[in-house]
Amino acid sequence: MPEPIKRLLKLTLLFLFFVFHFSLKAELCHDFLLLDGFEPLISSGMDTSYHWWAVTQPFTGKYRMIIDGEKSKSYNYLTEPVFSPNGERWAYFAVDASNQTYLITEASVQPVPGFQPGMIIYSPNSEVLAYTYYEQDLETFVLGDKSIKFLNRMGNIYLSQDGSRYSVVGMRGSSYVMNINGRESSAFDRILPIGFWIDGQMCYSGSSGDRTQIYKEFIPISDIYRTITDVKINLFGTVMAAIAQELSGRYVSLLFSDDYVEPMISKQYEYMNNLVLHPSLPLIGLYAFHDGINVVMQNSTEYSAGAATGNPHYTHDGSELYFLGCDIDCFLNVNGLKYPLKTTWPSTQIIAKQPKSKTIAFTTSSSLVLRDLEDRQLYSGMMADTISYPRYNWRQERYETLGQIRSRLYLMTCAK
Repeated sequence: MPEPIKRLLKLTLLFLFFVFHFSLKAELCHDFLLLDGFEPLISSGMDTSYHWWAVTQPFTGKYRMIIDGEKSKSYNYLTEPVFSPNGERWAYFAVDASNQTYLITEASVQPVPGFQPGMIIYSPNSEVLAYTYYEQDLETFVLGDKSIKFLNRMGNIYLSQDGSRYSVVGMRGSSYVMNINGRESSAFDRILPIGFWIDGQMCYSGSSGDRTQIYKEFIPISDIYRTITDVKINLFGTVMAAIAQELSGRYVSLLFSDDYVEPMISKQYEYMNNLVLHPSLPLIGLYAFHDGINVVMQNSTEYSAGAATGNPHYTHDGSELYFLGCDIDCFLNVNGLKYPLKTTWPSTQIIAKQPKSKTIAFTTSSSLVLRDLEDRQLYSGMMADTISYPRYNWRQERYETLGQIRSRLYLMTCAK
């Protein structure tokens, strides 16, 4: 075969390879126009399940809420929507031109008294919606047919699993009390609320000086520690965890479950933080440091975490604990198995992970990127001016983010 024909054949084969290669990449990522930009886009966001929302400005000083494509009337003021834990319900406040406040949900529009909207809370089982509003400095908490006045409320309001009980931190002089359904605890220098146990009892840590314990209602259920630095409870109120600093100055983790007669206490470390909890099982993940070594723990199992370590995360079903780590090169650790990334990543990079897959997704300043952990290929769709964080939508079995080009809003997706 003449040499010019050989060269032409090679170039043709190379061209076909690149066409096939990049068309395959494009086929894995698809982008959908959500808003055409006819109304200026003010803000947008996603929840952790499958919803998206946006606020537009149809007229000067008027704002419209759009949730999953459903448009509201225009209002003078809107709060960001709050989604229920199961992702099936949502609510937000709106204020009209007459200064009337409304509580708007997926099912109704309800006028609310008062001059200023407060906060919206769903019970862990997603069945009960509670909210607050203000009249000057007095806050009213509405739970079912009960209206409760709060003065000097501190932090969040907590609901029991079925929404029948509430708890909130209040101030008494320079001290703090845990108000549990109207009954107050002893006064503490510091209170760290945790949440309601499945039996309807409120859990929290209370500190007096350098003596800190975890309480269930008004009874201590832990040893005495110098301080409690982090706490978590799962959505079902069946597993609770904490990071505690002992009187010696070293740190331990505590794991509470009805499966255990007493809390499971880890060995001591020089430092611990970034506590995460399995969605349902008595499993925890956290960062720990000892003898100059960074590790990520899953209960008593240690995973080498590199010189720089990102926060650990569980996938939505709890099947995998994963985190970023970096030595000379960076890696992703999934249940103790390291996948080299061969590039420098910031340890704070937000990553979405499909359970039991060899893929992850992350966002750059302009696009959603899917990475195959085995062949290290990158897949991406369109580019945008601004990008949200990534999530894995298990209902649609795909990675998603929101992208904005001027006032146009896109849902950007990738799946493999």
